[in-house]
Amino acid sequence: MMQLTEHFSLLEMTRSETGTRKGIDNTLPRSLNANIEAMAKTMEVVRHICGDKPVRVYSCYRSPRVNTAVGGSKTSSHMFALATDFIIEGLTISETINIIRHSDIKFDQIIDEFNSWVHLGIDPAMRHQVLSARKKSGTTVYANI
Repeated sequence: MMQLTEHFSLLEMTRSETGTRKGIDNTLPRSLNANIEAMAKTMEVVRHICGDKPVRVYSCYRSPRVNTAVGGSKTSSHMFALATDFIIEGLTISETINIIRHSDIKFDQIIDEFNSWVHLGIDPAMRHQVLSARKKSGTTVYANI
């Protein structure tokens, strides 16, 4: 297993339960190696500022086919290995977001996704958005928080 950083492996950052279940390849293209390494390094900083608590990664890199299968945005940063969905053991979603938003971490988006996990994007757009995502009548609605 290839370690990207001390606490994050390539396997962990490219794993997809949906991809595995549906037989969709989710191999990271070599052209995205620098992106996933930058994302893993950012997640190391997140882990550190959140008290070195364990991080559970739900999703980082998604191939375009996996992204479609999970209903991801057509412009999702996950397809470029520039976003991670995760939780920090022992912290609420809100606590995690507040720690990151008030840190020196440079980010494009932090999203409280359905009060279930945190999405952290480091896309070069760097819009510095802090949002919540909720389902309303079957559609995902985003709001500033």
